[in-house]
Amino acid sequence: MKLVMKIMAAILASLLAWELLLNVFVEHSSGSYSHPVLGRISKAGINIFGTEGYSLTRYNSLGMRSTEIKPRIGNEVRVLMLGDSYTEGAQVESNQTFSYLTQKQLRTINSNVQVINGGRRGASPAYYIHLSSFYKQKIDPKYVVIQINAEDFTNDLLDTQKYFYVKKQDDHYETVFNDTFVSTNPITQKFNKLDFLTQVSIMRVGVEKLQLLMGSGGTSNEGEGGVPGGMQVAAAAEKDTPQPKDETNYEPIINWTFSELKKDYPNLVLLLLPGIDYHHLTEKEPNVEALIRSEAKKQDIALIDMRDDFLSYFKSNHTPLTGFNNTMPGEGHLNKYGHMLIADRLGQTLEREMKP
Repeated sequence: MKLVMKIMAAILASLLAWELLLNVFVEHSSGSYSHPVLGRISKAGINIFGTEGYSLTRYNSLGMRSTEIKPRIGNEVRVLMLGDSYTEGAQVESNQTFSYLTQKQLRTINSNVQVINGGRRGASPAYYIHLSSFYKQKIDPKYVVIQINAEDFTNDLLDTQKYFYVKKQDDHYETVFNDTFVSTNPITQKFNKLDFLTQVSIMRVGVEKLQLLMGSGGTSNEGEGGVPGGMQVAAAAEKDTPQPKDETNYEPIINWTFSELKKDYPNLVLLLLPGIDYHHLTEKEPNVEALIRSEAKKQDIALIDMRDDFLSYFKSNHTPLTGFNNTMPGEGHLNKYGHMLIADRLGQTLEREMKP
């Protein structure tokens, strides 16, 4: 019996030690809560992300990687950045995100500019459309930048396992708030009362690694304060597996989405992040990206397409714009070079927009 107690004590001590190490050096969450409008988001507080890249960052009470949002005063010019985990940029430090770098660039011409990072892991245009009234009332932006990619339309937008998604109703589309959504975390999904376990770093990191081994392909924690985007690496590893050709006509849903976004947001700029396989540069771009460019032009919406910028930088410097040394260069989320290039293009575009 004494031997068993000693073994249990040793295991417990080891777990506590690992929890402490993970919280300090690898991954720490401030927790999450259910916002009446936004759904489940990160609680205000400090978070550490270290399983893909690294950052120590603070989230506000709206689950945004930004300072607390106060009423706009005087000549303040607000730019709201909306997007998914690529905009949130939890894999890099706050002063390396394209939101911060764009603000730094714009303040050289106007010191009253404030750029708000509204990136949210797992988000899609369904979120930005459904929550447009909330964002306009709470943040009151003059300019809105919305980051998109091909998977927004081929996967995320119509995914009924999201907080917000789009469904086709008769002859039109509409956004839906999924009030039955619980979590993408498998523990919380099956055992809702065990949600508190997801606040334990060992549990979160362990579940993520288990999903990677099982090839689950999940890509987000829906703002639950977990480690964002770790599954992207696993999903990328599946690229070598031949996939059936997608014959879906995405033009109608892209047309409707852009029309709604243009109607909902003032001075809209779309930011298209390309799907680039840095290991096979001859791979053709997704057909959806061409449809995105065509539809933006048709509806006279400013569009920044980063494909040529990323490819040119990679060919000149042999450095991919995604991936990290603690994961796999060329896979996963934007690294500091990717954020830097995006900020440069955004700064130029918004400078032109802000000129009298």
